[in-house]
Amino acid sequence: MPQAISLHLGLNAVDATVYRGWSGPLRGCENDARAMQAIADARGCTSRLLLGADATRTNLLAAMDRAAAELAADDLLLLTYSGHGASLPDRSDDEPDQRDEPDERDEAWCLHDGLLLDDEIHHRLCAFAAGVRVLVVSDSCFSGSVTRDDRTTPTTAPVRRPAALRDGSAAIPGRRAPGAWVRAILRANAGEYAARKAAVAATHAVEPAAGIILLAACEDRQTAHDGDVHGLFTAALLATWNGGAFAGGHDAFLAAIRARVGAAQTPTLFQVGAVAPAFLAARPFTP
Repeated sequence: MPQAISLHLGLNAVDATVYRGWSGPLRGCENDARAMQAIADARGCTSRLLLGADATRTNLLAAMDRAAAELAADDLLLLTYSGHGASLPDRSDDEPDQRDEPDERDEAWCLHDGLLLDDEIHHRLCAFAAGVRVLVVSDSCFSGSVTRDDRTTPTTAPVRRPAALRDGSAAIPGRRAPGAWVRAILRANAGEYAARKAAVAATHAVEPAAGIILLAACEDRQTAHDGDVHGLFTAALLATWNGGAFAGGHDAFLAAIRARVGAAQTPTLFQVGAVAPAFLAARPFTP
């Protein structure tokens, strides 16, 4: 039987001492991570939950390195993230937009101890062996291509605040790191930011040997909505999954999630690396 490992990160706040006084309070992210772990456990994954202060760059990168060393062809890594996303100026011109021109932006996850750039995520994904299946679920702003392929997803829907989430809780806008804070932290940490990009520059143009499917809460230029219980995207995903009753493939899963989300944001499926047709057509979360 294929081996299946899952990692689930959820952050209702970040370390304000790292983020220059900003703690980024959210409500539903840690619930999202627990719910995704419950799905993984029910599907037979060996899971690890990283919440709040445990959801660090250090812990995630070390866990991804261990998974890359352990997983072989046909094995599965399920990686889920729920928290703030950031859109940053890209200084390496490696981020084309939907017109195949540089959009000069990087996407990032806001982990407890600092940003994890899409370049760094892509670099770690390049370490997985051929034939490994990787499913990334990102409930965060600007997440449409956070696994760092050579294009971004097209923007097709306006960004509007919904009146309520599908689980009945009030909608709370913005799993988005504030632009003023992003500019301030980039100015204060320009050397570190440039060094981290340079450290993974060798894999910018490398296509991962593994097959990676990203289910993202929204497109690269959109924001993802939080909620009292779950984020809008995760609430729709859980309702679609329906305790395991969903029986279709990844494309059908995305279509059903989009129908539940409505016009507030546009959930996206993004492929990186050698995605086998059988992986795309399979029921999500299948070891």
